[in-house]
Amino acid sequence: MEKRKLDGKHEATLGMILRIGEARFGAADASIRAAFEAIDNVDRLERNGDRNLVARDWNDTIKTTADSKI
Repeated sequence: MEKRKLDGKHEATLGMILRIGEARFGAADASIRAAFEAIDNVDRLERNGDRNLVARDWNDTIKTTADSKI
């Protein structure tokens, strides 16, 4: 898979999601990590990060839709 360069805010948001999620759910597997890395909209990533606070597992975190509040 080709790695793309992320801007600072995007990279920081992705890092935050992974750190909080790993503290709650354990290590993210390759498919979860790839799903988050594929999200190029920082606002959506931030909603996924908010979802980490109430999600039951990684899959619950990643399924946040573009128009969801959390």
